[in-house]
Formats: sequence, C-alpha cells, structure tokens
Amino acid sequence: MEELSSFAAIIFLASISALILRRFRIAPVAAYIIAGLVVGPMLGIVNPDSRSVEFLSEIGIALMSFQIGLSVRSEFLMSHGPRMLLILALELMFVVFISSAIGVVVGMPMVFTFVIILIAVNSSTMIAFKLLEGKGMTRSSLFTLIVGLGIGEDIIAMVGISLMPALATLGRFMVGEAFSIVGNTIAVVLVMLVFGLQILPRVIRYVIRYGDMETLLLIILAVALGYGLIGGYMGLSFALGPFLAGMIISRIEEMPPLAMERLTSLRDLFAIIFFVSIGLSMPYIEGVSVILIGLGLAAAIIMVKAVSITFASWIGVGMKDGFRIGLYMIPISELALIVGREAYKVGLVDQNLFISSAFVVLISVSLASMLVEKDEKIVERGVSLVPDAVRNFMESLTANVGALLEKVVVSKECQPMLMSLGKKLVSMVAVLTLGSIILQNSMTINSDLVTFIEIMVVSVLMAFSFTMILMSRKDVERLIVWYLRSFRVKKSVGGLIKNSFYMLMFLFLGAVFLLNATSILRGILSKYLEAGIAAATIFLIIATFTVFVIYLLYGRIRVVLESMEASLGALSRD
Repeated sequence: MEELSSFAAIIFLASISALILRRFRIAPVAAYIIAGLVVGPMLGIVNPDSRSVEFLSEIGIALMSFQIGLSVRSEFLMSHGPRMLLILALELMFVVFISSAIGVVVGMPMVFTFVIILIAVNSSTMIAFKLLEGKGMTRSSLFTLIVGLGIGEDIIAMVGISLMPALATLGRFMVGEAFSIVGNTIAVVLVMLVFGLQILPRVIRYVIRYGDMETLLLIILAVALGYGLIGGYMGLSFALGPFLAGMIISRIEEMPPLAMERLTSLRDLFAIIFFVSIGLSMPYIEGVSVILIGLGLAAAIIMVKAVSITFASWIGVGMKDGFRIGLYMIPISELALIVGREAYKVGLVDQNLFISSAFVVLISVSLASMLVEKDEKIVERGVSLVPDAVRNFMESLTANVGALLEKVVVSKECQPMLMSLGKKLVSMVAVLTLGSIILQNSMTINSDLVTFIEIMVVSVLMAFSFTMILMSRKDVERLIVWYLRSFRVKKSVGGLIKNSFYMLMFLFLGAVFLLNATSILRGILSKYLEAGIAAATIFLIIATFTVFVIYLLYGRIRVVLESMEASLGALSRD
C-alpha cells in the first residue's frame, strides 16, 4: 500500500508541475524532475531509496534506450552519411578540445571531463523535433540532417555510458580490472548481437504472423528488459542492452507501426517515473554554493555545445544553416540525466556534476524554446557580425570540401582506403585517451616512480602515434592518386593536400600533449602560486596555442582551396 501511495503522489505532483510550468513554456521534463525534488528530498513523502521507484525508473531507462536503438537504422545513416558524419566528427572534436581545455584550466580530473563531454555532445532529438515542427520545418532538408545528427550523438552517448564502469576502475588506477571490463563489454555485445541477429528476428516474425498485438508487446518488453538485465549482470550499464535490442528489432521490416505507437506510450509513462527518480535521487543540497556550482557547470556545458555544433555545421552546410542548426540543437538530451546518474553511481563524478546534469537539461530546453521564436533575426544578426573575408572563406570551404567528401565516400574504390585510414585514426585516439587518463591519475600517486611512469607513458604514446601516422601514409597516398586520376588536377594540389593532412595530424598530437603537459604543469604551479594565477597561466598557454593553430590552418587551407577551386567548383556543379 505504501508503494501505491508513493506512485500516486509521484504521478499527481508530476502532472500538476507540468501544467504549471507549461504556462511559462518550460518543458515537461523540468516539471517531472522538480516533482521528484518536492516529494523526495524536500517533503520526504517518498523514500528516495525505495526499491519500487528504482525498479520503475529502470524500466524507463530500458524503454528510452530501446527507442533510441530503434531509430538507429543503417540505411538512414548511409543515405545522409557524408555531411552528417563530417559535422558529427567536427562537433565531437570541438567538444573534446574545449571541454579538455576548460578542465585543464580549472583542474578537473580527466574522467570528470569525459562525463562533461558525453553530456555536452548529446542534443535532444525529441525536443529539436518539436521545435522544428512548431516552425513548420519537418519537410526541410535541415530537419533530416538534425535528426541524423541526433541519432549519431545518441550512439556516442550510449558507447560512453557502456565504458563508465571501466573508466571508474581505471580512475582508481586498477588498469587490469579496467581492461577486463572492456573485454567483457566487447564479448557481451558480440554475444547479444549474434543471438539477436540470428534468433530474435525469427521469434518476432513468428509472433507477428501467429500472435496478437498484446503478445508482441510483451515479447518486445521482455527482450528490452532481458538484454538490460544480462548487461547489468555482466557489470555493464543497464542502458546498453535495451539499446542493442532496439537496433536489432529496427531491422525487422514487418514490425507493425501500431505496436511501436503503443510501446511509445508505455515508454512515456515509465520515462516520467525515471525523470521523477532523478529528482528523488539527487543528494541533499547543503547550501547556495552547490546550486551556484551546478548552474555554472550547466552554463559551461551549454556554451560548449552551442559553440561546437555551430562551428561544425558552418563547415558542413554553410554559415546560415550552421547558425540555425546551432539554435535547434542547443537542447541537451534527456540522455544527459542517464549519463549523470550512471557516472554518479559508479563514482566518476561528485554531486555537483550530478545536479548539473539536471540543470543543463532544464536550462538548455527553456533557452532553446525562447531563441527559436526569433531564429531568423538571430541568424541574420549572427551572420552580419562575421567579417566578409571569414564568411567567404567558410562558404568556399563548405561548397568545395563538402562536394569532394560526398564523391569520395560514395566511390567504391575509396571505401576500403577510408575504412583502413579510419581504423588507424580511431586506434590512435583511443590509445591517446587511455594514456591521458593514466597520466592524470599518476599524479595522485605518492611514489618515487611517478616520474618514471609519466616518461614511459609519454614515450609509448609518441611511439604509437608516429607509428599510426606512418602506417596511414599508404592510405593517404592512394587516396591522393585516386583524386588526381579522377579529377585531372595538378600534382602540386595532391602534395598540398597530403602536407595539410600530416600537418593536421601533428597539430592534433600537439594539442593532446599540450593539454597533458599543461595539466601536469598546473599541478606543479598550484604548489607555488595561487589557484587563480595558476589557472590564468594555463589559460594563456592554451589560448596562445589555439590562436597559432587557427592562423596556421587558415593560411594553409586557403592555399589548398585556391588550388582546388576550379576542379571542385566544376565537380559541385555536376
């Protein structure tokens, strides 16, 4: 009876909060979190540690993750691939660099920065859909691109959530256990995929043919929860299993649309319980300082998101559409709440970031709702503030590089070369990330071997990175040969492109080592200088490096664009 009373109180207060806040154009998600805060930490009507609430919220996580998996269709991603992947990769690169730079300046641990990256990179596809629908843009090409970007961001977030247990053990310098968890993750995912792709579609098709709608819904719900329980039992995130199940079932073309509609209604009910549980499970706020820190972190995350997606979209689709995408993708996804909760549960972050994950959703959704009402004026104003030289440079970069990328990606001859090059680059990024985490945590060890460990890690990272760059030489040269042969361009252009690629790689490595070096330097300076002076010194070093890189890249890329203009201009008109 107590559990039923708690459930009734939650639903009643959530509905009342949603009705009240709707008058102020605040999203219902905010109302549900506030309702949880009221019935839990504030009034004590519902026990935050209640097993029934936790159980219902886990179902909400499972169904939300399952719905995200359903939207990840390979044919959808392939049809909108080139520009979407370009924008997504650039956005992730900007988010990682800006978040890491801020983390180094203020002295945040690497794993803390990792969680901020996962929150900042993920926009709410559902909120963006509602905003675009309200402006009558659901049939525009921009709508399709935003939905595709949202799906790609969801995949990044789900991968990050699945790695959190491993990062938690690595953060405690338990390297062996961390690799064990990563190995378990890969093994469990492979088993789930093999079972799902070989057996699950046959079972679902049999139920569709001979069963009824209720049986089909029960089977789908059992699969989503079952995959989540298997993943949880193996020490993985509970959200990973339902996500994989959704990906598998999305491949079944015979799935009745009515079943998906009913499942969505069921998901919405349990999602409400999940959002309320976020408010319930929030730690007790001891004072105004905690709220101020949470609001500050939320503001920083929204800034990182807005800047990163806007600049990435500039290169992908042009300046005007880039500004517009930036406005519509400001809302941080509800998945950020899952990221914050999972990170808090495994000990990656403290209560400040956990509280910030709720603030960032509330503030970003409310901010976007207000900004899109005047999107045309904001876009025109933003474009007018950009100098003509920079605007012309960006438009040339968008038109020419975008057209070249589309031709390269669809070419069957280039696809194996791109895959090979992509694997090497991903391996290099993964090893550099792992090495950065080890370097960060080595500073917390009180031992004479710390310097030796740091030298060894840096040496391994440099050796591996240079090896990957040398191994990628063949792929780059083969791509350039294909380009020269296909478009009959001067050989000097191929040399410029090759040199630019190597320059980008070395600048990337320089940025990684700079962030690690400044992080170590900050630890040394903090012993002799005040925290503010140390932070200012690190900020100046990073800012100087960034300005130098922008100046260097601008000159180099401008030369390349001028050399490619004729051939790529003709190519874009074909």
